Amino acid sequence: VCSWSDRSVLQCCHASVQRRIFIQQLNDMNGPPGFWESIDTIVAASYTHLRFLMSLIPASAGIAGAVMYSGVRPERFANAVPFAQRKPIVGWWSSPDRGLHVLLALWPEIRRQVPDAELHIFYHMKRFIQAVKSSPNLGDEITWRALILEHLSNPLPVGTTDHGPVSRTELATWQIRTKVQAYPLFPVV
Repeated sequence: VCSWSDRSVLQCCHASVQRRIFIQQLNDMNGPPGFWESIDTIVAASYTHLRFLMSLIPASAGIAGAVMYSGVRPERFANAVPFAQRKPIVGWWSSPDRGLHVLLALWPEIRRQVPDAELHIFYHMKRFIQAVKSSPNLGDEITWRALILEHLSNPLPVGTTDHGPVSRTELATWQIRTKVQAYPLFPVV
């Protein structure tokens, strides 16, 4: 059993049947009494993160720790354009429900302030919109975001390119020349 950040699923696993692994992305987890007894291994995103998570665990729990990297390959970024020499390119490579609609709404004003600014979107924006529209039970908030995103992206504002999903190698070629990595951090529903 793996749980990205929901500890409740791990507490119902029978220790003799399943090996329980807790994969924690965030640093805000401190389990309730008895929680640590339901964990065999904690997998973290870095050694620093693992040390922090292990500091939360009673030593008597006997939990193993491991690191699983996020797939970043530093050699892809070896030829990065020096920041001062980068054009005003804004990159979006996160899920569209995390605030892309906010950025698209602001983009005409950003272009007025910085006329040569470019927004490059690398994600499944169209697939997200279609998936939400075809799933009526997802809730009002996510449906509202998808409809707003569809409205704001039809057509895309001037200076915006939707690349859709691309390989990590191609994405890195844009990341090494992007001046702003946009992430408005609009709450995910």
